[in-house]
Amino acid sequence: MLFCCQYGVILLETYMKTILRAAGVFVMLVCLGMLLGGCTPVVSVRPLYTEADANQPYLDQRIEGAWIMPIEDDSNHGTPKPPCDVTIARASGAGAPYTVGFRCPDDEGRHYTEHGFYLVQSHDLLFFDAQFRKSEEKGKQISVGDIDAIGIAPAHLIGQIWIQQDFVRFSAMGSDWVEKNWPPDFLVAGKFEKSDQVDILTNSTEDLREALSRNAESPEAFDLPLYLCRAGADCIARATEDQLKRTPDNTDVLAESVRFYSSRGDFARAVALQKHKIALKKEAGNDQFTLGELLLFGGDFPAAREAFAGTNERAAGETVKQLVVLSYFLQGDYAGTIQAEKTMSEPKDRASADPIILSYFARHRLGQAKQADAFLHQKADTFVGPGRELIFLHDLLGQVTDSLSSTADQHRTTFYYALNRLKNRDVEDGRGHLQDLVRELSKDDLLSFAARVELQRLPGAPATSAK
Repeated sequence: MLFCCQYGVILLETYMKTILRAAGVFVMLVCLGMLLGGCTPVVSVRPLYTEADANQPYLDQRIEGAWIMPIEDDSNHGTPKPPCDVTIARASGAGAPYTVGFRCPDDEGRHYTEHGFYLVQSHDLLFFDAQFRKSEEKGKQISVGDIDAIGIAPAHLIGQIWIQQDFVRFSAMGSDWVEKNWPPDFLVAGKFEKSDQVDILTNSTEDLREALSRNAESPEAFDLPLYLCRAGADCIARATEDQLKRTPDNTDVLAESVRFYSSRGDFARAVALQKHKIALKKEAGNDQFTLGELLLFGGDFPAAREAFAGTNERAAGETVKQLVVLSYFLQGDYAGTIQAEKTMSEPKDRASADPIILSYFARHRLGQAKQADAFLHQKADTFVGPGRELIFLHDLLGQVTDSLSSTADQHRTTFYYALNRLKNRDVEDGRGHLQDLVRELSKDDLLSFAARVELQRLPGAPATSAK
């Protein structure tokens, strides 16, 4: 959502196999230092800059120097990877006035990509034109000279740029918009292999400048943002707010922003954005479930239960029953915990031990120790559901010698153990295990939140909110 995907630099499909053999690379699609898939590149045959621009280039000191570019890891719930180091320097000699170098992390260290770079002013707006120069990755090098040697010219990556003293946004042209709105006589779709495509613009330089200036205020036309910040800045936060300002009704942007603010523990902001996302769609689907989770994390337990009441089960993750029972327990409504566990149902193939165990501890907290123990034995004897969930019940009964191996299961075991220590009035041991969970888990983890709520209840806890 926040960061660019790959952009093409090779124009001619007929030379693709030759390039692969000569250069020893898999795909010659270079994104300003990032290798992130998922979009069709848009490039131009002709430059955005004129001969006059080349002779007297536009310069801006604010863009020069060292920057960082954050990379969001979609596979890990928005957790940032180490950022790319970016350097923008004035070039010496003929050619582009700036050199832009990107050194980004990969599995074997950091790969390097370099581009020649023009700033282009048109109609009091600022655009950019970048061309590939060289790349070094995993011990392999390729330069623009290697491409020229086999008769292929690098294309021009063009787009709009906004420069502030400590914050820069590049936005390249979006393929979806181009394919719907660009004059077909000036658009060629190049095809590499079976899945790699590049949209190639063939307009004259004058036409390109006019088209970009005419559509400069369209977030849809320039929908591939890449952000740079000075070292020490909270770049992802700045980028998130920038995207929300530009495209407040884009549901993909809203979904990513909700995840970002949740990961930071700002559940009030996440709830507001999620409600806006729901309002934009006729069918909320899982959005209502997500809203319930966010309200739960925010400590608004009645509102969370109301949100869950209007949704269906998700295909994976916690069930509605798990979260509703947990909401009563964390609210301190132990009678409500028992009642919800008793009356609510969940799919048998996804039945969880959580509602049973929370109901067990709720009975203890109501002073019903004998009833609690009898309840737990009866549930363990009659439980129908996944075998791993049954293990949690027998573990609480002291009938399991080996714990479950997965990290998530171990965290659940730690939480149950902490509740058990608190039940047995060993407050400090219980507190220590709850603190371990808070330290080890992210702010938007369910067990981390539950542990924080439980810690606030203990004697000597600081008088702060669990949110």
